[in-house]
Parts: sequence; structure tokens; C-alpha cells
Amino acid sequence: MDTDEHGFLKLKKFFKILLLLVAVLVSGAVILDVHIRHERKTLQTRAKEFLSRPVPSMFQTNEIDGYQARPNEDVLSVSRALIERYAKAGRIRWSARIQGEMAVQPFETAFCGDAAKTNEEARIYTEDCKAIIAEEWRMGYWQWVEDTMELKQRIPEIEEEDFKPIEQATNNSSAK
Repeated sequence: MDTDEHGFLKLKKFFKILLLLVAVLVSGAVILDVHIRHERKTLQTRAKEFLSRPVPSMFQTNEIDGYQARPNEDVLSVSRALIERYAKAGRIRWSARIQGEMAVQPFETAFCGDAAKTNEEARIYTEDCKAIIAEEWRMGYWQWVEDTMELKQRIPEIEEEDFKPIEQATNNSSAK
């Protein structure tokens, strides 16, 4: 009887430890999810505030210090587009297109930063732009973690980027 009682106590202790471990994992996941959502909301608010500021006049051109933007765009168009996307959606996906824009963006802000050395307002604007983009890049990983924890099958940005209007889809298929 003594060995059965000893075995029962070991089993009881094992289940207590298992229950504690599961509780820590579940509560840790919930806390992490809440933290990620808070960080995303904070960054989204920061992006909206940044976009509400006027673009300094020296950046309202398509060429600055050797950097030339695409036709009909300003020198900070790509950076502002990334920030606008985050301000609108509150998330940014690490797609090939977004990564391409993230790769071009440092050239924009570097040339703008060099040009703005003597203009304090423009320098601060450029620094804020770089900081928000860097934070968006960092948040991409945590978004993936959040989506994985929530077991999302289709991420909203994938559907958004894969969506083609009906007329565009028919035009593409008839062109083949």
C-alpha cells in the first residue's frame, strides 16, 4: 500500500507541474499577443501623426542630390507609401513587393537626410520617417508571430495583394 500511495503522490505532483506549465504557456501567449497588438496600435497612431504633418517643401520634388524618384512621384513617395499602408491597415506583410520598397526606401531617406543637413524641420522629418519604417520592419516579425499564434490560414495582406479586379484578370487572361 505504501508504494501505491507513493506512486499516487508522484503522479499528483506531475499533474500539478504539468498544469502549471500549461498555465504559464497559455498566459504567456495571451500576454505576448496583447503586447504585440499594443505595439502595432502605437505604431499605427505614430504613422498617422507623421502623415498628418506636411512634407517639407524641399522634398516636394522628384530629384534631390542625385536621387531621382519615379515619374510623377516625390523623393519620399516610397517611404510615405509604406507609412500610409501601415497607418491604414495597422500591419505590413513581408511580401516581395514590400521588401523591394523597403530596399529602395533607405536610398530615399539617405539622400533626403544629406540634403536636409541645414534645414532642421526637414532633417527631423527624415529622421522620423526612417524611425517609423525601421519600426514597421521590426513589427513584421511580430505580426508573423501573432498570426501564427492565432492560427490564421490566410493573412489579410495576402488576400489584398492577390486580389485582382475582374476586368484586370480578364485582360490578363485574354492577352495570353
